[in-house]
Amino acid sequence: MKKPLTSFKEDLKEGHFTPVGRWKDRFPADQLTQFEQLIGNYLQELGYPLSDPANASADSVALQKMRWIYRNFYEFKQWAKVNTPLSRWMVSYSDILIDK
Repeated sequence: MKKPLTSFKEDLKEGHFTPVGRWKDRFPADQLTQFEQLIGNYLQELGYPLSDPANASADSVALQKMRWIYRNFYEFKQWAKVNTPLSRWMVSYSDILIDK
């Protein structure tokens, strides 16, 4: 790829682009554990090995709450973008243009 579409611009500046399994190197240890607890089962379904597979099955009340909040926030955000003028404040269309 000549110009990959990535939020990790520093990888491109350093001259290497290795997106597979990047979360294991980029997250601090506590965030990595939480990230893999949130979506570890899905990562494993996709064939990605986890840093600590034992943590992937943890299902604490805090994680359930986070999933519930995100799911409802995301659904509201999508609804608001389609059904209200709020989309002007929620989306920066200049940031998502590919051919700038």
